[in-house]
Amino acid sequence: MDLFITKVNLKNNVTKENIWNLIKKWLIGSPHYNIDCVPINFKKNEICSQKLNSSTSIFLLESVSDSNNCFAVRFELLENKVIWNTDFIFSESKEKYLSIKVSCESNDYSKTLPDLRKKPHIIKMLFDYDYCDDQGYFPILDKPIILQNKDINKCAEIIKGEVKSSLPVIYISYDPHTKKHYAVNVMELAKRLSGMAHVLVEPNNTFSLDLRKKSNYCNAYNGYIGIYFPGTTYREIIRAYDFNTMDKLMNCIQETVLMSLLNYAKVSDLTWDKLQVNLLRNRFLEQKNNVLLKDEEIDQKTRELEEFIKAADAENNELEKRIDALMQELNKKCAIIESLKNKNDSDN
Repeated sequence: MDLFITKVNLKNNVTKENIWNLIKKWLIGSPHYNIDCVPINFKKNEICSQKLNSSTSIFLLESVSDSNNCFAVRFELLENKVIWNTDFIFSESKEKYLSIKVSCESNDYSKTLPDLRKKPHIIKMLFDYDYCDDQGYFPILDKPIILQNKDINKCAEIIKGEVKSSLPVIYISYDPHTKKHYAVNVMELAKRLSGMAHVLVEPNNTFSLDLRKKSNYCNAYNGYIGIYFPGTTYREIIRAYDFNTMDKLMNCIQETVLMSLLNYAKVSDLTWDKLQVNLLRNRFLEQKNNVLLKDEEIDQKTRELEEFIKAADAENNELEKRIDALMQELNKKCAIIESLKNKNDSDN
């Protein structure tokens, strides 16, 4: 079950060593894992593993080719019969980025799987070490972006789904009818969603009126909050008046962002399972003509075949879960549409 996923574009000067050291600092510094050291290093085109203590293990995979250089880390935690996997993919192909995914599965079928409400702490560390790209279409920041008149076309393009990006956009519209003008504390929201979304703050009502025309009237306005996923027409419009506290409103925004990332994000074509499958496939291709194998080599190839099948099954299961999540979201939207139609019929 996937619980969290995001992709953070990195500055050009960030290296594989920087990210690997950051992951180790995160593991050793965490009060939850009781890890003293991470005694393992990468080997090109190999899968390395190390048990760190009784409840944690780490797996490394480095893939080097002409088209893509990347490394992957899987951190596994066994806690109360639940296996938590945190996957990191660092890629230097067309763009430099780090994707992070948290998933879990239970060995106890009577147990309800936990729900992730907070992002992994390592995302905050990316900002602490100034690794995040601040030169993109919208910079990746841990503070809100106060819009200016020159940004109006950018906002319209995002809202109309004309710009591809890995992160959702939270659009905080200006409310001319209240003293505070904004439904949420934009500084707090931007920190909470850093590495998960861009938080854009509308400067005034004039900006809102101009944006309405340019965005085909799909923008949030008058204090409403819009959540847009760039490159798609998917959007959510949230009305602050439906929540009796700001904290509930902030939680709703965060949960909506998490769901949009899980259901609509094309975070990366690279996953731990896919990289593992590709590596094992390449091994077979390299030795497919070598039929004179010793007994120990046959045993090794048998183990590799079993690993290959297991990894391929894991990748297939991941795709099936994603399809299932999208179908659930579609059914939810259809139910909302049907409810609104019934309400409209009763009003008439």
